[in-house]
Amino acid sequence: MAAKNMPKYTYGFLVIAALALTAAVAWMIFGRSGPAVKLKHNTLNEKDPPVYLGEIKVPDNKKPIWVYVYEENLFVSYTEEENIDIFSLTGEKLRELRAKITKSEGAPQGMLKTSRGMLVADYQNGGIGFFADNGRLLDAYYVTADNRPIKPVSAAVYNDVLYITDVNINGWLAVLQDGEMIMEIKGDDEKKRMEFPYGIAVTGDGRVIVTDPAGGRVKVFNCAGWYAFDLPASELGMKNPQGVIIDGLGRIHLVDNGSGYVFVFDNSGNYLFKYGEGLKNPSNIAADRENRVIYIANTEDESISIWGY
Repeated sequence: MAAKNMPKYTYGFLVIAALALTAAVAWMIFGRSGPAVKLKHNTLNEKDPPVYLGEIKVPDNKKPIWVYVYEENLFVSYTEEENIDIFSLTGEKLRELRAKITKSEGAPQGMLKTSRGMLVADYQNGGIGFFADNGRLLDAYYVTADNRPIKPVSAAVYNDVLYITDVNINGWLAVLQDGEMIMEIKGDDEKKRMEFPYGIAVTGDGRVIVTDPAGGRVKVFNCAGWYAFDLPASELGMKNPQGVIIDGLGRIHLVDNGSGYVFVFDNSGNYLFKYGEGLKNPSNIAADRENRVIYIANTEDESISIWGY
């Protein structure tokens, strides 16, 4: 009965409070990403383009530049942000990892799970950090064994060997997980020349693929580090090739930031198709091989675009 005498503005306040509580509960359940993305889809053949499944909207209008999948987690790093967000594969934000390897603000890019912890490449601060699951920095490297500074951007692993792009030599490194150098491939001649080695991936037969967005090239090397050939890039309309991954069918996916498409090649380097219409300046890509799902850092859209194959 007393409620009948309650001022009208009080009802408005109660409505606003109820809406705020609902939003808070939604944030707790979903984060800003919204309802979980459904990952179930029909499996496709090698020559079939992936199908769009949905997106994860990242928090706080941040711009994702790198994505990485390990087991049941999706790791996302951003421009001008030292924290890495960790999501479930369906888009629920779980926690953050502060990827700081110097006194300066961290600038994480390439990520890779290793036997020594989560490897994070920090090009801006010139180093590689290894982090525990709880975010503690375990170790960090800023120079090679001969005391040469490094500028790492990304990393891949093959047969327990780490492959890391290094802008300081316009090339890449192959390193054992204990830090012992195997080889250093410099872009010091016309065939191997790169202006800014960026993404790196290794095929099932050990060939190393390195993107060079500044030069508009994609280089392929054999397992011994010898230059093999260039994948067609400008010939297919690529303007700024960045991220690269190998999916569960052995196909090579190349993200082109300039055209906004992902270009796909078979294991031999033959062009198959492109996909990703509607992407806005995508930068990087990750593959969940077990579930046959692709995650793309859709940078200007402030989202992670999800595709099934």
